[in-house]
Amino acid sequence: MWRPDRLGYSIEERQRVAALDFTGITQPWLRQTVKRYLRLRLRLARTELRSAARNLHDFVLFSRFIAETRPDRQNDPAVVDRPLLESYIGWVGRRTVEQNGPCFGQPVSPGSRSRLLSAVSTMLETWRRYDWQPALPADARIHRDEYPRPRGLKANFIDEHLMEQIESEENLALLDPETRALVMICRDEGLRISEALTLKTDCLKKTPSGRWALVHYKSKDKSFRAIPASRVVVDVREQHGRVRERFGGACQWLFPKVSGNPDGKYPMPYGTVDTRFDAWLKRIRLIDFNGDAAAVSWHQFRHTLGTRMANAGVSGRTIREVLGHTSWQMQEHYSRIADDTLRREYEEKYEVRFNLKGEAVKIRRDSDLSGVEWLAEKIGRRLHAVAGGWCGRHISRPCPKTATDGCYFCDDFQSDRQFLPIHRDTLARTQELQADAAAAGRSRAADVNAQLATAVEHLITRITDQENGGLAPAPDDPPGGPVETKGEADAG
Repeated sequence: MWRPDRLGYSIEERQRVAALDFTGITQPWLRQTVKRYLRLRLRLARTELRSAARNLHDFVLFSRFIAETRPDRQNDPAVVDRPLLESYIGWVGRRTVEQNGPCFGQPVSPGSRSRLLSAVSTMLETWRRYDWQPALPADARIHRDEYPRPRGLKANFIDEHLMEQIESEENLALLDPETRALVMICRDEGLRISEALTLKTDCLKKTPSGRWALVHYKSKDKSFRAIPASRVVVDVREQHGRVRERFGGACQWLFPKVSGNPDGKYPMPYGTVDTRFDAWLKRIRLIDFNGDAAAVSWHQFRHTLGTRMANAGVSGRTIREVLGHTSWQMQEHYSRIADDTLRREYEEKYEVRFNLKGEAVKIRRDSDLSGVEWLAEKIGRRLHAVAGGWCGRHISRPCPKTATDGCYFCDDFQSDRQFLPIHRDTLARTQELQADAAAAGRSRAADVNAQLATAVEHLITRITDQENGGLAPAPDDPPGGPVETKGEADAG
């Protein structure tokens, strides 16, 4: 039994990894070889601990196969010959899913079968390379062309009909604050649930321009990275307050373990939050188009974000950067659009925009978090909502606009000087409508148009000031000058 905490792995690295239990390998010679092989991979190849645990499960199945098909020779290492491996390939191909769930009894997927064969094949090649004793038969090989043909990659996103139920404020109100915060983080940021559970209490950082960035541990390449934080995710600071109230400043985890954790040393285990999530799905009675009960997993939020971004026209490279994929193959789930030079061109332009409050939105390139600035703009830039600017709303959140509540009343609306003719025309027509309504005694219509005229006039003033080479302080600006991003207002 190998315990990850005794092997020197951090809490982030051993998240969702149980002790490596070798008792399932019943042949002593195979058990010792597997230990030797995994020790080599963990120490020299720096294989991810979770991958080693999966490999161990594959070797347990191989041990079970030998015990079932060669019971009289299972204690002889020479049993591993080409005829045995050919039988194993067929045995793997006939396997069905044994774990309880919606796929129980169905054939194992080609990807899982390939993993089983690859684990054994790689171990045999390592055995042969280092000349471990006893020596293997020369023909004891599994060839690459004997792996099953993959079906192709598929993004396992959540259907929008289900997302409407999940994102309903009425349903979200039934979740406890901790689990709700995790749902919002996985939905808006595309984090794996293991990455979300190991967020630190100081995971939110501010860029020089005032935008919020979410810093998290990326389990695939064992590093920390920063990505843009949506406005909803910034609200997880309330969760930090709850942790501080319970543990003081001793706990480093944003989502600490609930019980048996008096000093806040351990993060919340996956089983706890998964049980809560499943119970909530049953409580809200999540149903598909046919009216049947439906279920979703935490990881599907990640695919859903990628799919929503692709449907909104976000390029494949941006999706890859946001989701932190280490291979271009995963990017092809969502988009084949390439924009290798887009970031450089955008930074060279050094564009300045203004939101509805007249606050300048800038991109600063002189900081370590400049990548977060660029990504946030790429995520926020949706299709033109109106002819007068852009929608800066996070891609994961639907537009709340109604027939009587247009973009000029939305905090996410952004514009710049190229749209000044449109804004001036809008101001003139709005003032005319205001005057007509006031003359006719329609005070409500006059008030609505007055509010719109004031907002548009303020936006025109700010854009004009920038066009003339300076940013004159607006009436509501602090004495030190204009507010550069909306992040400062959110921070208050």
